[in-house]
Order: sequence, then C-alpha cells, then structure tokens
Amino acid sequence: MKSILLFIFTALPLLTNAQDFIAEIKYLKVYIKTSECMFTRNGDTYIASQALEHIEKKHHFYKSDIKSAERFIEKAASKSTLSGKPYTVTCPAGYKQQVHGKPNLSSKVWLLRALDNYRNSLN
Repeated sequence: MKSILLFIFTALPLLTNAQDFIAEIKYLKVYIKTSECMFTRNGDTYIASQALEHIEKKHHFYKSDIKSAERFIEKAASKSTLSGKPYTVTCPAGYKQQVHGKPNLSSKVWLLRALDNYRNSLN
C-alpha cells in the first residue's frame, strides 16, 4: 500500500506538469494563428495560418522530444531544421503583439514573451 501511495504522490506532479505544458503549447498555437503577423522562414514570408501549419508538422515530427513549451518553441517554432536560420515575425505598426514597438522579432523571442505573459496571467 505504501508503494502505491508513494507512486501516486510522485507521479501526480509529473502529470500536472505534462498537462501544463500541453495547455501552454495549445495557447501558443492559438496565439500564432490569431496574430496579424507575418512569419518569415528561409527568406519566404507566410501568413499566420500557414506558419502554424508548418509548425504543427514539425511539432508532430518532434513530439517525443518535446516535454515543455520552451522545447516546443526551440524544436518546432524558432528556426529552420534544414538551414538553421531563425524564423522571424513581423507585426503591423501599432499591433498589440508588437514587442516594445519593434515590428520584427525572432519567433523565439516573440513566443517566449507570449509564454511568459500567459504564465503570468495564471497567477
């Protein structure tokens, strides 16, 4: 009985963490999809829905290696696997998702800030 209780109490935080990062990744995907920003990947520019489609394919491919929202950003949403070039995000002037008025950002910085805002909103 003690071993069962020990297992439950040690596994419960792991399950909670897994649920947390899954919710965070879902949030980031919605954040991307609903943005009015353009995404540049290897010199080509895409609207948000096209960028998300590509990111979701990479997420599916790397799913077993993604155990946190930060890892999702790193593996699926920040740079080209083939060229290593970072993805960039360009938001319209005055758009709410610009960061400190900067229209061009790396997608990594843009998504890490969105993740931080999301986490802060939960507290």
